[in-house]
Amino acid sequence: EIPNETPPGAEPFDDGTLPSFFQENGVAQNAAQPCYLDSGLPPRDPAAHCAKRAQPAFNGRQSYFSSGVIPYQGLNGNTYDLKLASDIKPGRYRYYCSVHSPLMSGIIDVVAKGTKIASKGEVERQAQREIDKAIAPAAKVVSKVRAGNGPIKGNLAGAGDQSLGTVSINEFFPKAISSKVNQKVMWTMVGHHTISFNAPKYFPIATFAKDGTVVVNEKLDQPAGWTIEAVPGSENGPPPPSRTVDVGPWDGRGFHSTGTVLNDGDKFSLTFTKPGTYLYACLIHPPMVGKLVVK
Repeated sequence: EIPNETPPGAEPFDDGTLPSFFQENGVAQNAAQPCYLDSGLPPRDPAAHCAKRAQPAFNGRQSYFSSGVIPYQGLNGNTYDLKLASDIKPGRYRYYCSVHSPLMSGIIDVVAKGTKIASKGEVERQAQREIDKAIAPAAKVVSKVRAGNGPIKGNLAGAGDQSLGTVSINEFFPKAISSKVNQKVMWTMVGHHTISFNAPKYFPIATFAKDGTVVVNEKLDQPAGWTIEAVPGSENGPPPPSRTVDVGPWDGRGFHSTGTVLNDGDKFSLTFTKPGTYLYACLIHPPMVGKLVVK
């Protein structure tokens, strides 16, 4: 249980008490793998993981209880079942996502036996109301950007607005664009994305070894087909200055990707030498796809 007085994003996460999935050198195994502890805390060393054990019932007294990253198991297959122990005390239990930090968190209210609780339908309706409320400001920004009235003009990989705070919009704007042969096409990065052509139908962000080790897909971060230098920013300092990366002419054949080396505000351009319809996607955000028609 994360104490109720701990707001999302507070010190226990920032000081490493709560492990975070992504590290500078890859995946933190103390967050990526399942961890069920009756006492103590997860290993501080990101390369270490908790001792393997079968998932116990959640009694509210475990010092740490985590599913780890849930592997992709097909459409509607990514489920995690949590069994509450028969002796769990009524109370409020907060949970969070180790990938997105406690900014993505929820609460389970456990009530005394015999207390009326909401039906599945009522819970779903409440969830939809919360979703609608959360996305309303972003929906306004999307409408502005689609109409060409956003703060950044041109082709965009992602969108955002200062009014949205930590919310990002993972979509290519416009979704369908056109150009002519030997005409340069440019995108502006808004947030952290990849621009990837001829991507595999299924591209897992992480892979899971038989011993439980989780690693980021090596094809995710590194540019493919193009040479693009990474310009990392300081962890506590300002982000690196925006830059323009032009990879020159390309005939549209083979898997080509920017990888994750482009930063927010960077511009990326290329020039197609052959007509055709070219589909592209962000490997970080699978539903984020676009189409380029070259005539």
